[in-house]
Amino acid sequence: MGQKHRVLVIDDSALFRQLLAEIINSSPDLEVAASLGDPVEALELLKKTRFDVITLDVVMPKMDGLEFLQRLMEFKPMPVVMISSWTQVSSKIGIKSLELGAVDIIAKPQISYKEGIQLLKNEIITKLRTAVNIKVGLTFNRNSAPFAKEANSPKKIGLSERLIAIGASTGGTTAIRELFKELDPDLPGIVIIQHMPAMFTGAFAQSLDQIGPVRVREAEDGEEIARGKALVVPGGKSLAVVNRGAGYLVKVGPPVDDTFYNPSIDYTLKSIASLGGKALGVILTGMGDDGAKGLKAMRDQGAFTIAQDEKSSVVYGMPQKAVEYGGAKKVVPLDQIPAEINRWGQED
Repeated sequence: MGQKHRVLVIDDSALFRQLLAEIINSSPDLEVAASLGDPVEALELLKKTRFDVITLDVVMPKMDGLEFLQRLMEFKPMPVVMISSWTQVSSKIGIKSLELGAVDIIAKPQISYKEGIQLLKNEIITKLRTAVNIKVGLTFNRNSAPFAKEANSPKKIGLSERLIAIGASTGGTTAIRELFKELDPDLPGIVIIQHMPAMFTGAFAQSLDQIGPVRVREAEDGEEIARGKALVVPGGKSLAVVNRGAGYLVKVGPPVDDTFYNPSIDYTLKSIASLGGKALGVILTGMGDDGAKGLKAMRDQGAFTIAQDEKSSVVYGMPQKAVEYGGAKKVVPLDQIPAEINRWGQED
């Protein structure tokens, strides 16, 4: 066993720090090298001590987690996993933390810390292991000009005969935001499958809705897929696309049993595969292999398929597996994917 990855825990609850340290230290390749309740102290410590990854709470005295994150990314960018109590209201803060550079978010247990944290053990260790290998501070071609939704209303409206599906995991929220700044307003309907806890997908959809001309909302069961509109699969649910003759609608159901990931990218992409050439599948940055089999099923039926390239991926796990399985017709850097999607969307 090689050297352990050094973790800095920042949380104002002494009990939670202790319980979190027990879980992290039980892993053979991770160790809590320091544990602090004061983010100001943590910033000072970071100036002279090396850590591989940080766990960070949001609500703390002296300085909140978002301010800490902003300062950290300015002087010493490194992987940060947010672990905090989240409500529907504060879920927007969770999305903001990802925009500022956090690589992942974990919701603290609603029940007592002592019982609840054991249920999160696998998630905490998996996400920290992934985080230590993440490329923090990837830059993209920023386009911060605000969009006027009315001016960019779709020229073609109504039910969508064609469909775009985008799957992503770690690093995906930022990647998808970059895509949506550049997408055309009248594209065929889009389904977004982003690995994310249930309390964040609604806020994520709202944030996406504000940055580009495509309308975005969290999917509801039975909703029709329409041009110029994107639906985000709710966290912890499954989504299948159902052909209804004139167009398509979504069936939102309980989580899929045979996968670690919910929403499951594979499950959604396999439901789209029968559309053949009427579908486009995209796999973006993320750990694991979810989506690789689904993308292969789509390509086998004649769909156009894209995987993000290694250099622009925060984690080159899912796109790599998609390529290895033979599911990706093209491998493209993130900043070129919007042009590929727009080109395909204009073909009808």
